[in-house]
Amino acid sequence: MKYAVVLGILTEYEAAVAAYQRALELSEQAGDRRGEIEILAGLSNLYIFYHRAEPAMTYNDQALAMARELGDQASQAHCLAIRALIRLTSYGQILEAMPEVQEVLRLSRAVGEPKLLAQALCHLGMALQWRADFDRGLTYLHEGAELAQRAHSGLLFGQAAFFIGNANVAKGEYEEALRWYRRLSEYASGAGDKYWMTRVPNLIGGLHLELFDLDEAIRLNLEGDEVARQWWPWPEPRGHSLLKVGLAHLERGAHGLAEEFFRRAWAFLEEDIFLRWRWHIPLLRGRGELALAEGRHEEAWSFATQSLELATQTDSRKHVARAQQLQGDILAASGQLDEAARTLEASVRLAERLQTPREIWLGKAALGKVLAQLGREQDAEAYFMQAAQTIEALADTLQTPSLRRSFLAAEPVADIYRTLGHRPPPAMP
Repeated sequence: MKYAVVLGILTEYEAAVAAYQRALELSEQAGDRRGEIEILAGLSNLYIFYHRAEPAMTYNDQALAMARELGDQASQAHCLAIRALIRLTSYGQILEAMPEVQEVLRLSRAVGEPKLLAQALCHLGMALQWRADFDRGLTYLHEGAELAQRAHSGLLFGQAAFFIGNANVAKGEYEEALRWYRRLSEYASGAGDKYWMTRVPNLIGGLHLELFDLDEAIRLNLEGDEVARQWWPWPEPRGHSLLKVGLAHLERGAHGLAEEFFRRAWAFLEEDIFLRWRWHIPLLRGRGELALAEGRHEEAWSFATQSLELATQTDSRKHVARAQQLQGDILAASGQLDEAARTLEASVRLAERLQTPREIWLGKAALGKVLAQLGREQDAEAYFMQAAQTIEALADTLQTPSLRRSFLAAEPVADIYRTLGHRPPPAMP
């Protein structure tokens, strides 16, 4: 069984399945029912990473039934944690998985086994991060990371570090995010953990993209695509990377290159469902942004609406705010200014509730432009001023000179200061 665990980490999945099956035969011969539960749960977990949702759930059903029959709380918690992970990764069923995730945490705290509790904390933190409940998620993730280290569980530490970094990016705490991404990189490289090694370049590249450091964003995401091509048999990390390269080219105005990379990412959608929803939502929005930039308003609206529907279905609230902002931009470009203002106001309200600075300042800048067109100059100026204040608060936290410089020199930022007739903050504080 331990050999199967190691093979799974090394992505030798068929060999790992065979080792688990042999372990299961031996456990059955010995009449070791708790051993059977552990092995069945291990098979279920392995099949998640093997991207086979149906056998993952089948083995989970068997293990959970046996755990309940024996009244084994630890095994029940472990099985429910895996069950929730199947729902989350394969189907994006965040709301449906939340009761299971919370029950796992209750059982794990009662049992008191560190690795089991670390797993429960990381899964709950992950689900909350995806729902854009960042502060609550970070509380659980930090506790999970500490426990995972004490329990010598590299995979769980990697999961915690990954989502701590992502939550900090969403909160505009970019330097803290970089610190955690580097910790993840150090762990993954040292352990030879391919699951996390394939994701690090895309993570750091995505942060550079958010701060308009486009050359570095493209370089890192192309590196991520190449690393994933070599080490990972499924498309999810490549989909993320190719999408971000396309978004960087779109920001530059290179529409042909943006279209090329979006289409390359799009071609992966039919290959695998594992975490597909996480990059499908922004890919739809990216294609909508490209269509809007080229004046294809009906096509842009279709993509924006699909992105909003999938974000709503999976309770991905940060992406709901982003899709609403795109819809507002499309309505404004189509001359429907009153409806555009209402849609952008909804996006900004949600972003403020979630406390996601990037969506706040971009949404307020877009709303300011629409209000100016409606003749509401005083309201427009107020929104531009608020956008500038958010920008300056973000810039004050940036200690990496290249990131501060790229952020403050970006055209969307410069446009706000031109509109206000103000100078942007200096590239160096």
